[in-house]
Amino acid sequence: MSTVPRKLPEAIVWTTNRVPVWAQAGAAIGLDPVKVGQLGAKASAAQAALTEYQEAEAIWLAKGQVYRELATSMRDDAAAMVFQIRGTAKASANPGAVYAAAQIPAPAQPGPTPPPGTPTEFAIVLLQNGDLTIGFKCNNPGNVKGVLYHVERSVAGTQGPYTFIQSVGEKRFTDTTIPQGSSAVHYRVTARRSTQPGNPAVFSVQFGSGNNAVQTAKIVVDESSPSQAA
Repeated sequence: MSTVPRKLPEAIVWTTNRVPVWAQAGAAIGLDPVKVGQLGAKASAAQAALTEYQEAEAIWLAKGQVYRELATSMRDDAAAMVFQIRGTAKASANPGAVYAAAQIPAPAQPGPTPPPGTPTEFAIVLLQNGDLTIGFKCNNPGNVKGVLYHVERSVAGTQGPYTFIQSVGEKRFTDTTIPQGSSAVHYRVTARRSTQPGNPAVFSVQFGSGNNAVQTAKIVVDESSPSQAA
């Protein structure tokens, strides 16, 4: 720990308190009285400068608060006027002329909403009663909401025919209607938003001996178009 405080305001106070002591002790403590006097002058000047700085800082903080209040009020008023201009343009037969006169841009026309993503990373859980619970991930675009997952199943193979079994709002489903004696089932899962489908994914499960089920096929993106896969 430093004897002289590291923080400058504390160092000024500490030095100011020591200068008269050191000046009186003089040669007894091995210090030059002239240099002690110079140190005292520096301490006085530093204290004066600190006082000026603190006063200026208080003024700066007050002015900053005034600036923020005025600028915030100005921005809110300007935004309200832009809203009024947009209302005028909307009611006008020539909205472009209104925006040009106001020198503000017209609202951007919304682009088409992209389709939902493609399900990936399927994982299975075989329940004791033989049903399958299947979870997956699906990276949908950020502005795509209200996605449902359309689940179809085939027992003939990955090429189908596929039969619709359910739609779910979560990224998991349980198949409780697997045909008795099936050696394998194939699922085609398509993310849908309203009537807009994403690209489907196919996932296969093969049933082994001992009432076990294992994943035997990697996730395969169906090459057919969404409309054909629907």
